[in-house]
Amino acid sequence: MNTSVETIIQNIRSMSAADLAQVIEAVKLRRTYLTRQKAAALMIGDRVTFSARGMQVLGTVTKVNTKTVQVKQSNTATLWRVHASLLRPVQEMA
Repeated sequence: MNTSVETIIQNIRSMSAADLAQVIEAVKLRRTYLTRQKAAALMIGDRVTFSARGMQVLGTVTKVNTKTVQVKQSNTATLWRVHASLLRPVQEMA
């Protein structure tokens, strides 16, 4: 853990309930922003991978929502709705 994270954790431990509620809200907003940013970077047709039910799933993006992405699994007709933060792009071999 780096020193700035350790400092933040120390500060959190000394906060009041009202201050802590503000920090929690800021963290939620930041997570939402990062997820939307990641979803916006994906395009229909992109190849992605993610972990689900103990396996790696490879698929193609078929729809991009605000926070979730619909992925069609490559070797089946299964459609998955996946949180954008869980997806990793697949680099195509040339």
